[in-house]
Amino acid sequence: MMTMKTEKELVIFDVDGLLLDTEAVWMKAWKQTGDRLGIPDADAVFRKVAGISGEALRTVVYSCLSDHALADKLIGQARENGMKLLETELQPKLGAAGMLAWLREQGVGIAVATTTVRGLTLDRLTRTGLLDQIDILICGDQVVNRKPDPEIYLTVLTAAGTAADKAVVLEDSHYGVEAAYNAGIDCIQVPDLNPADDHTAELAVHVADSLTEALAFMRENYAFRRHVYGLQNSDRQ
Repeated sequence: MMTMKTEKELVIFDVDGLLLDTEAVWMKAWKQTGDRLGIPDADAVFRKVAGISGEALRTVVYSCLSDHALADKLIGQARENGMKLLETELQPKLGAAGMLAWLREQGVGIAVATTTVRGLTLDRLTRTGLLDQIDILICGDQVVNRKPDPEIYLTVLTAAGTAADKAVVLEDSHYGVEAAYNAGIDCIQVPDLNPADDHTAELAVHVADSLTEALAFMRENYAFRRHVYGLQNSDRQ
């Protein structure tokens, strides 16, 4: 017997490690910085902080390095190095452009919810040719609470005029999956550096090994309809 497909009118994307291949660049930056500072396995430390920022990131690094002054050097210099590398090595994730183009053909609303600040996000999506496909852009400097708090996803729903059950989120990180779940939105996890764990695998409706496979899952399980609320294109300027 055929299962009825769930109607969706809005797809919300994370950026770092999901639409853009930033996490590999950041891990390279952390390893290079660790090598300079004499910190072995600094790239392994980065795996533990992928997807978080601010004081939460510092707390994790402090738990890995007992010398907190050295930890602060690692954080600061890795950030500076990573920002430089992203100017020349940034690429979209495989399948990102094709997925956005297909969703655009369906008339589905396309939104971004990222903890990265707005200026950097606009620059990176522009340089990789993805910005014109996006209707709504909500960034880390537009909300108070970080993922896994659901605030950023609830903000997107409000901007789009869409109910949670009419949206689907694509996320790579554990924190992002939890944020989507806490907002009551279906989430497909596409892990990047860190694999899905048992907890997030339970929270996600599906764990995909690529954006291409994620799109195949969506096409099989969701019926997309045109977004009727008039997406706020000015939100991405």
